[in-house]
Amino acid sequence: MKTFKKLYAIAFICIVAFACSSDDSNSGANREFIGTWKFTDSSSNGVEDADNYICDFEDTYVINAISVTISSYEDPSGEDGSNCQLYGAFTFNYTIDGNIITNTEEGFSSEIIRFNNTTLIFSNTETSEGTVLSILKPIQDNS
Repeated sequence: MKTFKKLYAIAFICIVAFACSSDDSNSGANREFIGTWKFTDSSSNGVEDADNYICDFEDTYVINAISVTISSYEDPSGEDGSNCQLYGAFTFNYTIDGNIITNTEEGFSSEIIRFNNTTLIFSNTETSEGTVLSILKPIQDNS
């Protein structure tokens, strides 16, 4: 499930970069998504995910005008301790159609549920997990 969350998160963030305006509407392109965001939470079918690891909260998403780079962190000991290290980073290009963001390389899509200056929430529907919401917070000024 953790892998699916990250893949869907990547697809979603790619779409988010221009899908909504800062007043939570879906009108046109918006450069306010451009910046660095940090994973803060997720839920499946309305229930907060209990399987988020400490290192998941180190994951960052750097969004620019055409691509997203996601840096994923894990504890190399296999434990979920405080020894989080960069596990990998991957970049993908995206397109936006309304409030749907699509990873152009993998074909994954996500729906922007809410965006404002403090929160970015996107949704993915997985066959095994149902509807998964991921929540990101900015870690620097995105304006």
